[in-house]
Amino acid sequence: MTNRTPRASAATEQRQALQALCATRLRDHNLIIASNRGPVEFFEKHGQLAYRRGQGGLVTAITSMAEVTPTTWVASVMSHADARVAAEHEGRMQVPVNGHPLLVSFVQPNPQQYHRYYDQIANAVLWFLQHNITNAPAHPTFDTLLWQAWDEGYVEVNRLFAERLAEEARR
Repeated sequence: MTNRTPRASAATEQRQALQALCATRLRDHNLIIASNRGPVEFFEKHGQLAYRRGQGGLVTAITSMAEVTPTTWVASVMSHADARVAAEHEGRMQVPVNGHPLLVSFVQPNPQQYHRYYDQIANAVLWFLQHNITNAPAHPTFDTLLWQAWDEGYVEVNRLFAERLAEEARR
């Protein structure tokens, strides 16, 4: 008899199926992932850089693919420690995740760009639209400030991602 719950057993089976699919379909390929948050969170401990597994469902879902496929994960700098890693390692650093190497490559928008991109567009507008939780006639208000956040934040940060992704694809 096993101690696994039916849900844990199903998750293990799904993980194994995904890994098998990646091992066959993505063999001889490099996987490049782009997301706001990265697969790990860097932090400083006694003045030294350390890291732990990143938060969120995307990290959980995609990390199992990175265990069988060479992977580069492009993400935003989210903390002072991320900025330190980016500065000290030319914007990219390899870390072991579940015993497999994974390359983290950072984009570093300025704080105002990031605020407009994430807080004013991605989180305040797109998340609600994606989850169909909106009253379109009343919210969001498409005013000058929102368009400015779109042009000077969302578009610019996505341009940084596109440039970094193209750079990583050429390597």
